[in-house]
Amino acid sequence: MSSQFIFGNPDPIKLDLFNDFLSRSSKRAGLNKRITSHFFRHSHISLLVELGTPIPLIMDRVGHSDSKVTIEIYSHVTKSMSDDLIEKLNDIFAPSVPPST
Repeated sequence: MSSQFIFGNPDPIKLDLFNDFLSRSSKRAGLNKRITSHFFRHSHISLLVELGTPIPLIMDRVGHSDSKVTIEIYSHVTKSMSDDLIEKLNDIFAPSVPPST
């Protein structure tokens, strides 16, 4: 039953124990959000999307067989992605002009 473990040998950690640890730790830190191991998976995939990683590569990495799942759930627009798009559009439509001397 290796699917019960987050990390492999030599010292596997059971998922429910890890989630309990995260829950206790987040409460001690004063966080009002429930933190689970899935939070890290979601963050990892969202960061890959933000970095411009191709969807098929992300799907392969995380075991998604349907691109709809990856696209609909994880490819939300972040502020960084929005800022990057604005910068790229500005470069196209208002190229930098060297300052005149």
